Amino acid sequence: MTERRMIGPTKFDEYSVKYKDFLLMTRRNGIIEVRLHTDGGPYKHSWEAHTAWSHAWSDIGRDPENEVMIISGTGDKWVIGDPDVWNTKFMDWPKQKKLEQYHESLRLLENLIFCIDIPTIGAINGPGTHCELATLCDITICTEDADFFDPHYLGGTPPGDGMLLTLQNMIGFKKAAYYAYTGKNINGQTALDLGIVSEVLPREKLLPRAWELAEMIM
Repeated sequence: MTERRMIGPTKFDEYSVKYKDFLLMTRRNGIIEVRLHTDGGPYKHSWEAHTAWSHAWSDIGRDPENEVMIISGTGDKWVIGDPDVWNTKFMDWPKQKKLEQYHESLRLLENLIFCIDIPTIGAINGPGTHCELATLCDITICTEDADFFDPHYLGGTPPGDGMLLTLQNMIGFKKAAYYAYTGKNINGQTALDLGIVSEVLPREKLLPRAWELAEMIM
């Protein structure tokens, strides 16, 4: 009888290197920390990283040695918006480019939710877009100067991406619509009052607290 070989998950040593230009990963005692970055500093938004995220969530989720995940940023910013990203409004993109972007982005949040079935902690270390990566985690903590907003309408794209969807579920459709169409920011304290986050902390205490929570879960 021919022995059947199972195709195993990608190893940490492989995928941590594969995505190192966008995500810095460390793991200790079953806890994996995933940190957004650009050149070792605060993450500067790019379509390349946007594409990499969905693939990274799949690899992380299939690795049985990951038991708790922390998502955070680098330095004093969660995400730095790059004006070059929106040099051309989405409605003016070539049709083929729109289609490619749609397919690359389709699984970004689905994979975060459905491929990672371990406890997750989002630690938002400062202001910036795409906070849905952290607000979709089981536990979300942030700094006082963190801000939550959906910039898509201001960039010429209909609202309805991840941040709006999370706001609709957390604060209701009416409030979410207001923030989506105005692009108004929700700061850390307001996010706490609205129930978007569970704790607001000084920046130097944020990541240690995330690890404390992760270790408690373990």
